[in-house]
Amino acid sequence: MENMIQNAQWFSQRDGKILYFTNHGNITYDKFCMDHHRFCSLSMNSGEASNSYDLNVELYDAQMLRFGYHMRAILPGKASIHVSFYDERDHQIAHEEKDISELIGVDFCDACAAFEIPCDSAYAKLSLHFSGNVTACTFGMPFLELY
Repeated sequence: MENMIQNAQWFSQRDGKILYFTNHGNITYDKFCMDHHRFCSLSMNSGEASNSYDLNVELYDAQMLRFGYHMRAILPGKASIHVSFYDERDHQIAHEEKDISELIGVDFCDACAAFEIPCDSAYAKLSLHFSGNVTACTFGMPFLELY
């Protein structure tokens, strides 16, 4: 399956911001790379943080999407994938979140969630959210597949 994410390697713009992605909270971009992909790190005792894909994901005739990251953590806190679905008039149809905390361990693995696409959805917005006690979480290589 083809990864639909643009700039999955997290190349920087001139201002140092990662093209097509926005971080909120205590997330920092690392110098660490794997297979030519940059990664982020997060550690926090409490609070919230997120990594959002800034582009609208055109859904065309897809019935399901799968979104996630390659990640590891000592303690992931609560990690969840959020997807908001919109119609052609930019009205939100649905918002779903799925907890992926149990998928994240001390070794790198793909942690993702699959979502059924509601009827009349034209595009989706995607993000990864953290809350609570997160220790040494490293994540990158975002991927999106449409089925």
